[in-house]
This record gives sequence, C-alpha cells and structure tokens, in this order.
Amino acid sequence: MKKTSLFLIFVLSTLYMFSQNNVQEYAELIEKAESLYSAKDYKNSAFTYSNAFKESNGIATVDERYNAACSWALANYPDSAFYNLYHITKFNNYTNYSHIKSDSDLKSLYGDKRWQPLVDAIRKNRIKVYGNIELISVNGFKLEVATSGLENNRKGKPVIVFENGMASDFDSWKAIISEMSKTSAVLAYNRLLAGGAIALLIAIIAISIKSFAAANRNPVDSLRDE
Repeated sequence: MKKTSLFLIFVLSTLYMFSQNNVQEYAELIEKAESLYSAKDYKNSAFTYSNAFKESNGIATVDERYNAACSWALANYPDSAFYNLYHITKFNNYTNYSHIKSDSDLKSLYGDKRWQPLVDAIRKNRIKVYGNIELISVNGFKLEVATSGLENNRKGKPVIVFENGMASDFDSWKAIISEMSKTSAVLAYNRLLAGGAIALLIAIIAISIKSFAAANRNPVDSLRDE
C-alpha cells in the first residue's frame, strides 16, 4: 500500500510539473505572437498563435483566438482566419458584432463568401444575449441601442445611460447594467462615429433622455427618427 501511494504521488507530481511547464510555454508563445503582431510580422505571429494552441490542446481565450484570426487575415491566410472566428462564434458565443464589423485587421475577409454568414451568426448570438437590442436611426445616424429595466421607468425618474466607444461593447457594462436595471430603466448604446458627429449625437440623446424621463416613454421610441 505504501509503495502504491508513493507511486501515485510521483505520478501526480510529474503531471503537475508537466502541466506547469505547458502553461508557462503557452504564455510565452502567446506573448511572442503578440510581439510579432506589434512588429507587423503577421505571418510568424499567426503561426506562433497556432503553436500555442497546439501546446494547450486547442484551449484558448476568445481574445487569443480573435487576435490569431487578425494575424492570419493580415498574413493573407483567410481559411485559418475564418477557422478561428467561426470557432469563437460557435463554441464561445462571440457577440461583439460592432467590433468585428469595424476591425480593419479583417478587411481582407470582407469579399469572401464566408464573411456575411459569419457576421450574421455573430448578430444572432448577440440577439440571444441582448434580446432587447435594436439598430435605429437617430437624426440620420445609425445607432445600436440596448434597453433593460424598462418596467422601472417612471415619470421624473432618471434613466441611466451607458455609452460604448473605442470599439468596446455592451459586454463591458454587462454586470453593471444587470444590477442597475433591477431598480432603474437603463439604455446602452454603441458610439461608432467620430469628430463633430459625436458631439451632435450626444446632444440629441441628452435632449431625448429628458423627454422620455419626463413623459415616461420608452427611451428607444424617444430616440428614433420619425
């Protein structure tokens, strides 16, 4: 019995050390891939990401898979780029529709017949997570908005507004929105504009918010163009 116990301890210790070495090597490969991307050596960056994923038996974060796809796309390897993008869409429920639509790293994929089905799948993922999401027109500008907690909307009660910019997404506010919407009406929107258009749009939204707060209206109905 003692010999068996000692053997098991030896095996477990060996497996632990092997696992730790794999984790360290994986982290080093990811760091190298990111460095190569920054140096605009996209081909070697992409292959380094691939080696990292092999080291981890295919286990990777959504961001790592997405970044690998960017490197593959920039290196003109569309098949590998789509493989990683479809992977996170199918298995990780990727929802960042606004980011993937505006990411210049993926521009080489736009003309590929696989691009639109991919974007549509991400859009479907997004709707599943944010069932109350809409793409509306505000003073001629397209704006993606999500609302929650509308049952808490009362005349004279402030509505909480979250703005996303710099290619961020509703996910960055998700936990806070979930908590705040328990007691208040919440509106979140993606800002995809630049320069003076931003200032104009923010002014329009501010006026509209006052309007629906005063009249107890649905915020989206108050914002959208007639």
